[in-house]
Amino acid sequence: MKYGSWTGAFLSGTIRRTVGEVTLNPIWMTNYSLTINAMEIADSAEQFVGLVPTARVAMAARTSPCKLTKEQALDLSRMLQEAAK
Repeated sequence: MKYGSWTGAFLSGTIRRTVGEVTLNPIWMTNYSLTINAMEIADSAEQFVGLVPTARVAMAARTSPCKLTKEQALDLSRMLQEAAK
């Protein structure tokens, strides 16, 4: 696998490190989590943030990784901090 992981392949980059994972409240037999990865584009070393929301049910999982620039990640961080006040 060129990118080293499914997340890397979906986002065309490599995971430098997994920053953490937040487990969300289950809803009707489905468990949700959000994984945050520090990533970089393989060919240019340009860094970005990979968010990987995952929904898990018995014998199946669904994930939809998305790519955020550093600026977008900082904006999201500010919005989450404001919402949590």
